[in-house]
Amino acid sequence: MPRPLKPLNPYASWPALFGAAVQQLRLQLRAKPLVSQRELGQRLGFDGSTVGAVERAVLRPDAQFVECCERELPAGGMLLAMLPLVDAAWDEWSRLGVRPRELVPSAPCGESLRLVTSHADLLDEMAKVVKGADEFLAVTGSRSRDTGYLSEIERVLEDRPEVVHYRLLFGPPHHEAFRSHLLRLITLRDPTDRSSGVKRLYIGIIDDPHDEPERFICASERRAVLAIPSVVTAGNFDSGVVFSKPQIARAFVQHVKEVYPSTRRLETKQALRDLGVSQ
Repeated sequence: MPRPLKPLNPYASWPALFGAAVQQLRLQLRAKPLVSQRELGQRLGFDGSTVGAVERAVLRPDAQFVECCERELPAGGMLLAMLPLVDAAWDEWSRLGVRPRELVPSAPCGESLRLVTSHADLLDEMAKVVKGADEFLAVTGSRSRDTGYLSEIERVLEDRPEVVHYRLLFGPPHHEAFRSHLLRLITLRDPTDRSSGVKRLYIGIIDDPHDEPERFICASERRAVLAIPSVVTAGNFDSGVVFSKPQIARAFVQHVKEVYPSTRRLETKQALRDLGVSQ
């Protein structure tokens, strides 16, 4: 009979959050029987003990491990997006000469990693992120087309001029509604305006998604949603992980800010008009 799962504390560190995410994604692969660490390890090409050590945040995951996890788990780029933050934590531990401790039981993973599996719920959670933004709103992806959600972004930016908005694309827009939304953003805010002392609109594109894996993030300083491949039906936009801890949400905002310098700027109306639509 398998031993009960040891609760992880995802708030302990980025490696802890990464390990908790791997565990939750592994458990969602199959209900009965649950996919064991050993079985996942076989799928990944690693020993089951390696999976267990990564889940407990006592072993540093390398790029190959993470890439294999992205292939086998419904992570949707989440694990790859977290890897730089995980690496930074391990580097800091190494610099200080400390060893990561075994995680102790604390807040259940479900309190910080909540899965939604319907289109309506996913859009609702993304809208909550947008409505709750007072400082930052960071959004990535080129596939948006829900006019209600896009209009909510526009409303918040119009009502709250102090909110700094980042919008990163991975390849050209997939829908004309999204390109029209980007043009409205430029109308609402001039990216060259520094009258408030800071730039408040950043729009950039990764022309070749092979340079940076596509990811779907909607994050404010309080809350974040990461859309992942559908766990219901392939091709659906209905699944995502909700992060309700502010320090985690801010880390996703920081992640988007760090990707922005590697993008090609789309911060004039002409640049957006010249942008093709892929569908």
